Amino acid sequence: MRRISPLLLAGLLLGGSWMAPSVSGAIELQALLDAPGRYDGRQVTVTGTASPLRQNESRSKPFTVFDLTDGSGHSVRIFSWDHLPFHEGDLLTIEGTFLKAKQVGRHTIHNEIEARSVRLLSERH
Repeated sequence: MRRISPLLLAGLLLGGSWMAPSVSGAIELQALLDAPGRYDGRQVTVTGTASPLRQNESRSKPFTVFDLTDGSGHSVRIFSWDHLPFHEGDLLTIEGTFLKAKQVGRHTIHNEIEARSVRLLSERH
């Protein structure tokens, strides 16, 4: 009979503990921007209006980038590894990992959420 190593067993029992810790419930963009260090690397849920979406490809892998705004002048950058079917003005809920700062080549990108889920709440009018 084969035995399971204690390390493997602990990993199975803790299942998912290697994922970024999440913040309970949706948070306001202002709260996110007021304390970015508090949310850095954590799973967050935010709601806002999409700015124009920029779709492109990196090494033949599609991606979308846009800003999500809350109507009070606060915004965060949203990045998704896919071409998203949304438009400017759509009201969206985003779930993903917040990064206070991310290095892309020689550029530093601040206050970005790498989206894991993007849900349409209402289309622009």
